[in-house]
Amino acid sequence: MPKLAFQITTDQPADISARGWRRALVAGWFAVGVYHDEVVQPRKFEPGAEQRYQYQARSKKYLERKQRGGEATWKIKDGGRTPLVYSGVTRTRTLARQLPRAFPTRVWVDIPTPPYIQMRPDRRRWNMPAMGVELTSVTPDEIREMEKIFIAAVEAQLNKEREARRL
Repeated sequence: MPKLAFQITTDQPADISARGWRRALVAGWFAVGVYHDEVVQPRKFEPGAEQRYQYQARSKKYLERKQRGGEATWKIKDGGRTPLVYSGVTRTRTLARQLPRAFPTRVWVDIPTPPYIQMRPDRRRWNMPAMGVELTSVTPDEIREMEKIFIAAVEAQLNKEREARRL
């Protein structure tokens, strides 16, 4: 599960109740989670993602086996061009739409993955990249975009809270 690591520090406006402020923060984090699930996560499987997200280089032996098709050529998706895709199971599971769980301080986005994907693989036993880290990485540009989405969603919810108070 990714941890969207950026801090946003804003103070509660004086004209908004504590409950309304919490609702606004939850709305902001929910918008960030939806953006991550719908926009950022699919980018990990596009051509050129290995440079953008700085994936660990795959071994020559692995790439040759992937290009050859291993035992079953029909299992190889995209002609073996994308580092995170071999049989397509990871992409299919990862891109399944998830509903983010938002809290006033954070958002939780579950990413379903096959059991062989780990955040910290045992390098002594398996010579495999940390695919969990690769699946949860975000670029600085994406963090800035998520900050903008968060602020816009919080402001929209605060305006709703103010309108409700006026009525």
